[in-house]
Amino acid sequence: MYDPNDRAEQSFRGAFTAACRARTVNYEHVIEAVYRRDSVNWAPGYVVDGGAHKGLHTLPLATLAPVETVLAFEPGEEAHAVLVKRIASDPNRAKIRLIKAAIQDDAGRDTVTFHVSTNHPGRSGINPILRRNRDTHYLDPLEVPATTLDQSVAGLEGRCGFIKLDLEGGEFNALKGARDLLRRDKPLILFENGRHAPEIGGYTRGGFLRFLDRMGLVVITAFGDVGTPRNMRDFWYAWACAKRHEARTRRMVRMEAGRCFRAFRAAQVS
Repeated sequence: MYDPNDRAEQSFRGAFTAACRARTVNYEHVIEAVYRRDSVNWAPGYVVDGGAHKGLHTLPLATLAPVETVLAFEPGEEAHAVLVKRIASDPNRAKIRLIKAAIQDDAGRDTVTFHVSTNHPGRSGINPILRRNRDTHYLDPLEVPATTLDQSVAGLEGRCGFIKLDLEGGEFNALKGARDLLRRDKPLILFENGRHAPEIGGYTRGGFLRFLDRMGLVVITAFGDVGTPRNMRDFWYAWACAKRHEARTRRMVRMEAGRCFRAFRAAQVS
């Protein structure tokens, strides 16, 4: 567990976070490295890319041997159109099922209000956490098809190995709409962990952690710590995994974060 008196560790975490904010280190590389490493443990089945955008993880996920189906969710018109073209030319396109719908928690809803950003399409969402930022411009809200993860995976064969959720604050609701899936398969999960998501979404970090605990899952921070209401504010991505896989997942996340940062530092020196 993290020792706040460890100056070397404090230095690493501060420098890593600063480099990610400056976009000289890209945490997306850590994400891909972790799910590639963990995929050797997955049973044959499917994965979920929630907020697929233009396919940054959709296409790599389709290359993994245990993955028979990638469920890619993207309701945004521009990103969806780009992803359609990218999938069409991808050698693993038969594995990818693109769903033009927003993921949420209410199985009784067919549509949901969606806010599309014109200058940052990746910041679009049902109730996006950056909607009040002056540098992010949004169109008038529109209605898009809505679904839940439990609805979307009904009838699929195999187990869910991995879920990626980058929903601009809608991650908790998406997981609440996946109770059956989470209890049954307890997949590895990567989710956007926005600092202001709880206040905008009307929940608490403690409530989020308790929900996942009831599903048999434990939260792991971007630095490999067990998640708490306090350290969930440390970084804007976090993980969750089956409780029995806690030690393995903590090691993987920490190792790949360190590897990514060492590569960045080595490139600086050269």
